[in-house]
Amino acid sequence: MKLRRNFSLIIAVAIVTFGATGPAMAANYIWTNTTATSANWTDAGNWSPVGIPGGADSTAFTNNRAYAITFTGSVLNNSNVFNGGTVTLDIGAGNSWTGTNSNAGTISGAAIQISRDTNATVYLASGTLAATNSGGGATLALGYLAQGTLWVTNGAVMANQTRLGTGNTGKGTLIITGSSSTYTNTSTFIVGNASGSTGNSLLLDSNGQLWTGAAMIGSGSSSNTLAVRGGATFTTGGALIVGTNGFNNSVNIGGAGAPKTTVASGMIVVGGGSSSSAGGNTLTITNANLTSSSIVYVGRSSSGNNTVTVLADTMWNMVNSSLLIGGTQAEFAQGDWGANGIVSNNYFRIYGGTVTNASQVSVGKQSTSGNVTGLQNSQLVVSNTGKLFVSGAIIVADNYYSSNTANSNLFQVVNGGQVWSVGGQIGNQNYGTAVTNLIQIIGGGSGGATSTWNLGGGALLIPNRASNLGNIITVDGAGVAGGAVMTNLSLNISGVSNSILLTNGGSMFATAASTIGNAGGDNSLTIVGGAADSTFSGGSAAFTVGTGGGNFNILTIRPGGVMTNVSVVRIGYRNSSGNQLVVTDSGALLVSAGDVMVGFTDNGGPTVVSNSALIANGGVVRAGGGLVVGVIGYQAGTERGNSVTVTNGGQLYTKAASYIGAGNYGGSWPGYAISNSVTVAGSNALWDLGSQSLIVGAGGGLGSSNNTLTVGTGGVVTNVNLVVGAGAAALNNQAVVAGGSLYANSVMIGTNGATFNSLVITNGSLAFSTAESFIGDRATNNLAEVVGGPGGSSTWDGGGVGLNIGVNNGTGNALVVSTGAMVTNVTNLRVGQSNALNNQVVLNGGTVYAASLIITGTGNRVTFNAGTLSVASTGFDNGADFVVAGGTFEMRPGEHVLTGNVVPTTSGVVLVNGTITGGSGQVLVGSGGTLGGTGTVWRPVTVAGGGTLAPGIGAGTLTICNALTLSSNANFVVELGPPSDQVAVTDVVTLQNANLVLSWTTTPPAGAQYTIINLTGGELIDGEFAGWGEGTTQTVNGVSFAITYWGGDYNDAVLTVVSGGGSPPVASFNASQVSGVAPLTVDFTDTSTGSPTSWYWDFGDGYTTTSPNPSHTFAAGTWTVSLIASNAHGASSPFTTNITVITPQQSWENAYGVAADGSDSDGDGLSNLAEFLAGFNPTNSAAYAHIISITRAGSNLQITYRGASGDSTYPGGPTSRTNVLEYTTGTAQGGYTNHFVSTGQTNILSGGTGLGTVASFVETNGVTVAPARYYRVRVLAP
Repeated sequence: MKLRRNFSLIIAVAIVTFGATGPAMAANYIWTNTTATSANWTDAGNWSPVGIPGGADSTAFTNNRAYAITFTGSVLNNSNVFNGGTVTLDIGAGNSWTGTNSNAGTISGAAIQISRDTNATVYLASGTLAATNSGGGATLALGYLAQGTLWVTNGAVMANQTRLGTGNTGKGTLIITGSSSTYTNTSTFIVGNASGSTGNSLLLDSNGQLWTGAAMIGSGSSSNTLAVRGGATFTTGGALIVGTNGFNNSVNIGGAGAPKTTVASGMIVVGGGSSSSAGGNTLTITNANLTSSSIVYVGRSSSGNNTVTVLADTMWNMVNSSLLIGGTQAEFAQGDWGANGIVSNNYFRIYGGTVTNASQVSVGKQSTSGNVTGLQNSQLVVSNTGKLFVSGAIIVADNYYSSNTANSNLFQVVNGGQVWSVGGQIGNQNYGTAVTNLIQIIGGGSGGATSTWNLGGGALLIPNRASNLGNIITVDGAGVAGGAVMTNLSLNISGVSNSILLTNGGSMFATAASTIGNAGGDNSLTIVGGAADSTFSGGSAAFTVGTGGGNFNILTIRPGGVMTNVSVVRIGYRNSSGNQLVVTDSGALLVSAGDVMVGFTDNGGPTVVSNSALIANGGVVRAGGGLVVGVIGYQAGTERGNSVTVTNGGQLYTKAASYIGAGNYGGSWPGYAISNSVTVAGSNALWDLGSQSLIVGAGGGLGSSNNTLTVGTGGVVTNVNLVVGAGAAALNNQAVVAGGSLYANSVMIGTNGATFNSLVITNGSLAFSTAESFIGDRATNNLAEVVGGPGGSSTWDGGGVGLNIGVNNGTGNALVVSTGAMVTNVTNLRVGQSNALNNQVVLNGGTVYAASLIITGTGNRVTFNAGTLSVASTGFDNGADFVVAGGTFEMRPGEHVLTGNVVPTTSGVVLVNGTITGGSGQVLVGSGGTLGGTGTVWRPVTVAGGGTLAPGIGAGTLTICNALTLSSNANFVVELGPPSDQVAVTDVVTLQNANLVLSWTTTPPAGAQYTIINLTGGELIDGEFAGWGEGTTQTVNGVSFAITYWGGDYNDAVLTVVSGGGSPPVASFNASQVSGVAPLTVDFTDTSTGSPTSWYWDFGDGYTTTSPNPSHTFAAGTWTVSLIASNAHGASSPFTTNITVITPQQSWENAYGVAADGSDSDGDGLSNLAEFLAGFNPTNSAAYAHIISITRAGSNLQITYRGASGDSTYPGGPTSRTNVLEYTTGTAQGGYTNHFVSTGQTNILSGGTGLGTVASFVETNGVTVAPARYYRVRVLAP
């Protein structure tokens, strides 16, 4: 401002001075002094015509040589032309030369013109050079048809308009250097004015100063330069435009070292205009302070390949203005941008510098209509610890008009760059096309700085438009955890096929709810590690994949990827389908504080279909809530085909109630939940529910049906309260354990009106329940089925609690157990209640093992087809027959109360090992049925023809405290022992020509007697067995028996062996050795005679076997081995042999004749016990572990030592020993510490004879190690 006031004052003084001479005619004066190197302006002889130019006169300087012009005072004239030579203007301090012109043209209007058609150079050495124009033309012009140069080295220049390169062949250069050199331009300053003029330049250096209204570097012109360096100051009151319809123009601000350069401007445009060839313009800033008070453009309209580079030690303050890289802004009229075109390859790069106070940043933007049809390949790069501060959003590919395409634009923060903004965006909310644009946050790698983009709590947004397509956001930590960070954001990614990748240590920290696929499709977030883990932290807010119609979006977490600190995860939400969660491979982790939801609708959308989650190959999901799959909370909505798969080492942990299919979640807005599923299968696949409920098919609403839990081979579901089918609208839901394992606290199949729901345990599965389980509780036709399969037998372990089928009005519910299956460890097996109908246990094979069986109510029953039901007590009180038509009903010791008849028939077996009581019924053994056991029956027993009475279990006594009737063709099966079968009867025995069937495992000897019916009442046996009359003899399998029905106490049936018994074998064997050192393995060979068919070996140490020729390993001691051999005729007497086994220590002592104690027999410093343990000869003083020598080889040390290598000279001696060479450091007192550590040399030496083996080790650079080291060799004894 001071210079401008002085300028005005000088002009006023000049006008007064020259005005005093009175009016004169204008003349053209030519400088004619061709000899003097310096001449004075006021010397009339220097001019032609002779005289001194006045205020209306023009001057011309055409001498093509170097000379100087001096001034004695201030002067004022019209236009002035320097055309040739080198002229130094020494105007003098306080003096000024003012040129004036009133013409409007750039050339004709110039008050001072340097070079018209001949190269000319002007130096301003002192004073003030001023140029004015009242007609609006250029006041100072350099280079019309030739090179014009102005050097301001010590003075001031004041102009209205300045033009460099005013003609197509001209070139202008302006250099302002020195702290006392200033240039003030009140209007526009153009470097490269004419389209054909190239290579014009403006240089400010060494604290030079320039002020101008606006500056244009290349106006339709190319290869022009502006350089501001060396502490210079450049200030524009308007815009700084680099390349308007021109190309390869450049501005360089600042340089290395002090002092800093200062530049202040309004708008800055680097590359602009309507010409398709405009571009390649650059602005480079280093070690400078730059202030711009209006919008900054890099590549405007059709201009491309323009670059702004902000280097280290630079501060650029944008004063709350926006930055636009490639494109246009609304405040510019359409006419400003010329013809339609593509804006491409424009770059804004912050390499170490700082750009602050930007209001908004756009990389590829079009907000005016019609002109720019494409925004391509523009870049914003913040690198090398550069910083960018934005008070608004950073937007990539912001197209406002639908006809435009923004593609392949890049925003990159790399190698320690740091960016602050409020939100970020790719694509426009309403218009245009944004395709394959990139945002990249990349770390600096090992030793490098962290790259950061802080979004200030704003959203990272890709708006919901199908034309926002294929854009990619990457956060790459370059192998360092947290090496690249996006923070303080929320995600809202929509459009189509857009993706986010967190990789190799990259991290993203959200502060609000985030969404991938908000009404868009095929969008993705991938989190994967590398050399370091990558993390997404959800800010304790929800994370949603697919919502509001967003389909086929995917969240993928791979090895080293972590998602944490989210309140809830929703995959497929509110009318969204085909969305996926994938957590796969070891090291992949998802942690949710609340639920993980796959397919969920509340009041935001009616249909959610085929969403899925995959947890596989070591991936882990941990939810503080539950897993919710296919859950509807919207009126008439539908959840269908949503699925979760946990497989091959995948792990899922939940801590609240979980649902697979719920038609009325939350108690309002009912809908349909159909065919949703969870599968847990594959090696080490796990779902741990934390002792919470899992409901498969929660009814209510409009229906929940065909939802499924499958636990496949290798899969485990644990810590669960399992409910399959809950509610009146729950239908055909199923839990299938097919080769996997289910560990349940409780199981409930069908409750509260649910129908046709089922639990199937099959194909080698294992299921546990530790609390009361129910099949059909206030529900109808629900089923639990346990069946084997190709994978092996299946087991349901009841955990020592009750299992209830059909209670609380339950009807038609069933437990079905089939071949290859077992239900075990059940306390009370309850079938029905007084108000429950037609519930049943169906036994098609396998085994059911329970403490008690309780059957109450009409039609409730057990249906026996095959298999075994074993109970310790029975309560069957509905008065119906208890029919066993197949399989086995085992009544274990205990009381069995049955009010109706017990009917084993067809192929059914009833084993009574407890006591049958209660009621007035009978035991009616039908054709094909069998009654056996060793218990007591307190009711009449009738065995019909074809039926069987087989007392015992193998052998034993069945007691009937009532009458026994064996009908014609009934079978009485007796196994002769010892012990032998028998039936004890307290009432009448009636034999109606029943069949007597005998068997034995040991041939009965002659003279042996067997009581087969023991009648304890006073009655006689009525009748006989078919073919066995009183006193008759029958031969069975070569053995003759006589029978009497008057035996014992005169009313028992007794058999006596008449002849046919054989002899048992005589036992003997050989042992491969009978003494040795422990552990001693001995092979035994049977040499028994008499054709033994079975063997029983007792090795005397607690181990036995039935192998005919066994091997056995003995510990130290003396052991008696015995053999009993048996055949059909009996067992032999035992044959015995003693085996004596000593310890290795005893063997060593026997060999060397010394005790393995604390004495030192050979005086080598090792006790006898230590020499035994190490494997050394205790009688050789050289045989011990020790350092033999330490020798020097250059800077290395060679340590030679003797190590233990085993001792084969005595039985049981070691074959090898492990030796470790260790060292400790010396002390200042010349001693050493006892803290030994390994040198890294460990040798296993073998083949020794108790003398050891010499070995060596080289300690590299051991001579230089300080403090000194002390070495020892240590033997590792077992």
